[in-house]
Amino acid sequence: MMPNEPISRNFDEGIDLLALGRVVWNYKWLIVVFSFLFVVATVFVALAATEIYRAEVVVTPVDDQGLGGVARLPVNSAGLRALPV
Repeated sequence: MMPNEPISRNFDEGIDLLALGRVVWNYKWLIVVFSFLFVVATVFVALAATEIYRAEVVVTPVDDQGLGGVARLPVNSAGLRALPV
């Protein structure tokens, strides 16, 4: 291309899927190798990571009145009406 040549910009063609397919096909082994390396690295990290298990238990005595959980909480019947405006 010469320095004084006008640059042809034809945007009406779109994407050439056949050319894109050829590029992918030409570099298929490079794609396979990198994919394999990332899979191996991911498996290594997953197996080498420290397993962390955590559990918490809250034990409360049984209420003889049969009212447990939310039923024991005081109820504000006014709801949002009680908030100052």
